[in-house]
Amino acid sequence: MRQSPRSSVESTQSSNHSIRHTEAYHSEGEDPLLCQTQPYRVYKRRWLLLAIVALLNYCNASIWICFAPVADKTAVYFNVSYTMVNILSIVFFATFLPFSFLGEFSVEHLGLKPHTILSCLLMMAGGLIRAAGPFVSDSQHVQFAIVLIGQTIAGISQCFIIIIPPKLTAYWFAPNERVLATTIGSCSNPLGLMMANLCSPWIVNAGGDDNGIPIMLLVWGLPTLIPMILCGVFIWTGSYPEHPPSYSAAEESMKFKESIKQLLTNKAFIILCISFGSQLAMCSALISV
Repeated sequence: MRQSPRSSVESTQSSNHSIRHTEAYHSEGEDPLLCQTQPYRVYKRRWLLLAIVALLNYCNASIWICFAPVADKTAVYFNVSYTMVNILSIVFFATFLPFSFLGEFSVEHLGLKPHTILSCLLMMAGGLIRAAGPFVSDSQHVQFAIVLIGQTIAGISQCFIIIIPPKLTAYWFAPNERVLATTIGSCSNPLGLMMANLCSPWIVNAGGDDNGIPIMLLVWGLPTLIPMILCGVFIWTGSYPEHPPSYSAAEESMKFKESIKQLLTNKAFIILCISFGSQLAMCSALISV
């Protein structure tokens, strides 16, 4: 049967639209022929999920570093040595190595939704316990012990939080959005470091010798409630979208043990790990004490 000129034009336009749609979603080298067979789409709520993750990273970083710029006033308020004040920051390093593997196990076996909610709970618990420390006892050493417990819980939550941004962007964002989304989720961490370093001295000085430290703990502790409240979005969404945003998101990801084996045998990764890890460790040590 002979096709009319109008039908031919409509068919060509539809084909061109399909090709443009495919190219827009698969700028990372995914096979366009495979992509056309799947109903790929993105959801507006992905940006809300990203906001939760970014706020988690921000709160975690601010809690980690808030004592460093006011170490002298913290030591006087709790009647402890500078070494004990430094432990409040160092505890984040101490908890990272053993609990980082637990964090990866959690996101792989529980899924992104339970893992993010667990991260919010740990972060909120750590922040609120710290904030309650100066109000639950008259003993300065008891107050410091409570703050240290909250700081340790917040340090454990770090191991769960920092691995969320790349997981979220891989499963919820189109390939041409992933770099931006990962940057937003990850760079909220140094933003929290910057704000804590800038604002903590001002908060403590404004509150005075008696109230400065408790006010600072409240200022950095109460915002941890916000990600937990926003996590209500997960009540009506799953760990992963109903339809994947790309072909790579629909593929099953590599298991943790297999990925570790591949990385440890990759010379380029080892060189990058040593070089980047060394400068990150040096920078973290300098800003923590």
